[in-house]
Amino acid sequence: MAAVSINRAGKVRGQTPQIAKSEHPRKKTGRAAIRGKYERRMELNWFEGKGRIRLNNNIPAKEFNK
Repeated sequence: MAAVSINRAGKVRGQTPQIAKSEHPRKKTGRAAIRGKYERRMELNWFEGKGRIRLNNNIPAKEFNK
């Protein structure tokens, strides 16, 4: 066992100044996040050289290429 006084426990945490948590908008999830990604890519003309690309990996490749 270390020969450290129990009086010093939590010294650094006690000295650290308290800062209030800042509010921030929550991130979009699921369908809304994928829609945002698609819209961002449309603005950048990301699809121009690539042609059709898959955004949803749940669709089998055979069905996608029909």
